[in-house]
Amino acid sequence: MNVALARTVWDIISTGRAYLVTDNLVRLLPSGDRNPAPHADVRELIAERDRLESEVLEIADGERQRFGSELHDDLGQLLAAIALLTTDLEATLAGERSPVAGAARKIREVVELAIDHTNRLAGGLATIDLDGEKLVRALHALGAETRHLFGVACRVHTEDEISWLDPTTAHHLYKIAQEAVTNAVKHGQGSEVEIALTLHCGELVLTVRNDGVPFAAPVADGRMGLRYMRYRASVIGATLEVGAAAAGGTIVRCALPVDSASR
Repeated sequence: MNVALARTVWDIISTGRAYLVTDNLVRLLPSGDRNPAPHADVRELIAERDRLESEVLEIADGERQRFGSELHDDLGQLLAAIALLTTDLEATLAGERSPVAGAARKIREVVELAIDHTNRLAGGLATIDLDGEKLVRALHALGAETRHLFGVACRVHTEDEISWLDPTTAHHLYKIAQEAVTNAVKHGQGSEVEIALTLHCGELVLTVRNDGVPFAAPVADGRMGLRYMRYRASVIGATLEVGAAAAGGTIVRCALPVDSASR
């Protein structure tokens, strides 16, 4: 493999574009290297890279599921026990007319907030078992969680009937929405986020829009979250675009072609 070809392949891999189809890759090769036959090693490299990315996603999703379960089953139970003990302590102190009974009540209230926060985090992590109907509910729950945790307005619009959507596709769409919302809050710094899942012109379209800082392509392209959103979209046969919204802010658009036979 010559230096120019090696540099081209490295650029594709480092920018998360290695899932482009082979013909597109051939067009990116230097003019003297466009005969695809000598470059089987390039295709093998891309195939291996895609396989490794898929394994990384599976491992990451498994770890998220495990962590979410531990949050709910272990930490959640411990916090519930603390809340129960604090409730008993509060009642005892109140019965004794102790001046610190109010402090015990405040401790209980903080623990209850911690329980609620833990349950929300666990629910956000453990989202493996999704289908079309559950995806709709999960997106509305994501909007409520965004409003509760980050104090930003978050509207959600979804199609009523997408029960035909398979679990793998639903899972990846949810993770794309979740990552896009996180980026909107963390990097966009906006006051309003909108999540939409609609059927339009033969496509199931997921959009996440925010009114914050406009999209900056050179910076965003290097973010791991954006690379994984693009890869998740490619896994389910969808396209993903990220750009500046017409009214300001940023929009993430994931479009999945819908086969009428699958509905």
